[in-house]
Amino acid sequence: MAKSTKNILLAATWNNPFYYKLSRQFDQEFIKSSWFKLLKRYCAHARSILDIGCGEGTNLSHLCPPGASAAGIDISPLAIRLARKSYPHLKFQVADAESIPFPNASFDFCYNIGTLEHLTRPERVIEEMIRVTKKGGLIAFWTINFGSPFVKPHTATYSPAKKIAKQIIASFYYLFHKPFMLNWDKINPRITSGKEFSPDDDMVTEPNLQTLVSFLKKGNLKIIYTSSGWEVQQKESPKTLIRAICKIANWTKLSALPPFKYWGNNLFLIAQVT
Repeated sequence: MAKSTKNILLAATWNNPFYYKLSRQFDQEFIKSSWFKLLKRYCAHARSILDIGCGEGTNLSHLCPPGASAAGIDISPLAIRLARKSYPHLKFQVADAESIPFPNASFDFCYNIGTLEHLTRPERVIEEMIRVTKKGGLIAFWTINFGSPFVKPHTATYSPAKKIAKQIIASFYYLFHKPFMLNWDKINPRITSGKEFSPDDDMVTEPNLQTLVSFLKKGNLKIIYTSSGWEVQQKESPKTLIRAICKIANWTKLSALPPFKYWGNNLFLIAQVT
């Protein structure tokens, strides 16, 4: 994905006030979720925390432990202005996550929420997250597991059947041939303006939990916790059919076996820098 795409999205979408109205609504719902409670548990003892792609700051304000120093970076000047206005006690800075403006080993806990699918160079961003995290510290990710065979972005033009076949074959291949790179599929964003924007119009890649695990292990990180959300979907999915599928997957233990365990709708991962 050309760098110019990032600049186009920044101008058309990431500096759009309506984008952050939607973002705040999503974040206010997300902080009630099981995923956010897990994140909060893992960062409870952190004394320094960094939010990558912080948006208007809601997640960081609710995640930051009492007494900890907290910082957030975002490529959007508008996002940072909104964050500073709403949460003046926290530190926010305009920055591209491909070059995080902090020294090595600055933070105990570094995370991103709903950011991976918007990154043109996700490997570079993850490497930067590792660089600024202290030895023994944690990095964390949550987003939709768009690399699952059963998750299709609404902006994608390929057929669902084609994706299911392709990703299932790739998942079994990666069981025996661990990738050195993330190998995430690219996707063309939908460039919109004003109130025409829909969630994930701006996604440029399809994050895949299975290859993220391999990528971090090859970087000598210790995987602490990972889930694609089978257990959460069984409890929280509003669709009866999805809940039934998840229940079967959990009951048969398929949801605990690779590659099936990587096929849920969510991507949640905690890893420790060693």
